[in-house]
Order: sequence, then structure tokens, then C-alpha cells
Amino acid sequence: MEITKPSQIETGKDFFNSVWQHSETETVAMNIVIISKWHNDEWEAFTWEQYKARCAHKVTDSEHTELMTMVKSGHLDHNKETDTFTPNIRFVGEVCKWKKE
Repeated sequence: MEITKPSQIETGKDFFNSVWQHSETETVAMNIVIISKWHNDEWEAFTWEQYKARCAHKVTDSEHTELMTMVKSGHLDHNKETDTFTPNIRFVGEVCKWKKE
């Protein structure tokens, strides 16, 4: 089974009605997809610093809180030693709701 690539996800629209049911979490999810497109179109690990550097807007600490919420909900893996976040199969399954036709 081939996993959906980040480039196959539509990021031109908001991620409404997701499992997260929280607009800021949905925005962070979209940012993760965009970052993953820049990471060779793969679901690769990223640091908080990379997240902040890649976002076009002024990133706030509340976005880090949302990343940790996604870790707790099982949608991101978090390596405490390297402080990296990795989108996992559960995350990819959720954002596939916005897969391009």
C-alpha cells in the first residue's frame, strides 16, 4: 500500500471538521503538511525551530502546545532526546480527508 504524499494534500483551504475540532490545531496540521512538502515531499521529522522557520506567519508558543496535543492524541510522534516531531500514519490518515481529487 502506497502512503499519501504531502503534495497530494490540498493546503489552499482550511482543515475544518477534523478529528481535532479546534481551528488552531487544524492550522498547525496544515503547517505540518506544508513543511513536509518542503522536506522532499516526505513525512519526515522536524524540530520546533524548523517549524517556526518554515511558517510564513509569526509563530506563537501556543502552536507548540498544539503540537504536544497532537502527540498526546497519537497523531504525531515525539522524540524527547532530539525534540523532533514526526507525522505518523494516524496523522496522514486524518489529513487525507483533504486529498486532491
